[in-house]
Amino acid sequence: MDQDEQWLINCLNATLDPNQQVRSFAETSLQQATLQPGFGSSLCRIAAKRELPLGLRQISCYIYVYIYRYVYV
Repeated sequence: MDQDEQWLINCLNATLDPNQQVRSFAETSLQQATLQPGFGSSLCRIAAKRELPLGLRQISCYIYVYIYRYVYV
């Protein structure tokens, strides 16, 4: 796992945090990250890692579908 993928995992985890400020910062960071090349493939790699928690994998899939359904269409 490279540094960028670890950063993405941390951001995805933060979107599940009960603290609203933490979630808002993570959501803003993810919005900016969508502009980076390879963002979608990183989400897919995270979703495929069985060693990660299910909630993290699910949010990764949800964001991937949302971005590519509503942003790039």
